[in-house]
Amino acid sequence: MTYQVYTHIPSALKERPYVPVHAWEVDQPRAILHVVHGMSEHGGRYEKLAHYFNQRGLTVIAHDQLGHGALARKNHNLGYLGAPKQAKDILVADTLAVVRDFKKDSLPYILLGNSMGAYVTRLFLKSYSQEIDACILSASHAHVPFIGGLRRALQVLTLRSKRETNLKLHQLIFGQEPVKAKNSPAYQATWRAGQTLKEEPLIGFVFTNAGFQAVLDLAQHASQRNWAQGVRPNLPILILNGGADPLHFRKNEQERLKAELEKQGLRQVNTKRFAGHGHELFFYNREEEVFAYIGAWLEKEIL
Repeated sequence: MTYQVYTHIPSALKERPYVPVHAWEVDQPRAILHVVHGMSEHGGRYEKLAHYFNQRGLTVIAHDQLGHGALARKNHNLGYLGAPKQAKDILVADTLAVVRDFKKDSLPYILLGNSMGAYVTRLFLKSYSQEIDACILSASHAHVPFIGGLRRALQVLTLRSKRETNLKLHQLIFGQEPVKAKNSPAYQATWRAGQTLKEEPLIGFVFTNAGFQAVLDLAQHASQRNWAQGVRPNLPILILNGGADPLHFRKNEQERLKAELEKQGLRQVNTKRFAGHGHELFFYNREEEVFAYIGAWLEKEIL
């Protein structure tokens, strides 16, 4: 296994010089697993997941999304995704650029979208599902009607101070101490604020007003009832959720999302709810249980 960060793929945003791609590559891979990370984290955080699937013959890549990662920190753009209404298109376009660069015709290509990354993945599927062979959606949800109202309410702050970080909103979503590592297993099983203190600058950072506005705009478009129209019906999709996810106020959210997909004609949708797991399925608490389930699903459906 070799690890490196590629910097050769141009971003769809002119002001961003490239899309950083963390790559854990194996000789003679069986497939490529591409992670689209969540909010306030970065692609390099998925090292443990990458090592697990490297041992099973998969190359794993994870690109740093707009407003995330070391490049964003260097350019003072952590938590800032540019113009809120354009951000979703940039996020999808950057994902597509990475897919097309790393995709090999002979290898299955699997896209794994986590949390905010699942929104990006859903919009990607709407236009480009033919580009990949399978999809995993983690910590995602069915249609929620009030997202549009939240987005409109936040527009006032965006107009006034778009680059100002919004600690109160961040705490409302993530907890009272968004950037301090936690030692409590109960807390770690529910949410996260950074694996170690050295990761704090790139994990658990506070978003800007414009960044929150962009994420809500992304979420609204990605969770419309008919968002899956245009997704090829034979695409294998796996939906994963934690049974103790504090961001999901309804039970069995994965089954609601499956029903939406099947209503749009998708025929190969599977779900799994991990009891006792929180929003972060890939970190902190029994994550290898999640890895093993994904591996078994891939062996059955794709490999």
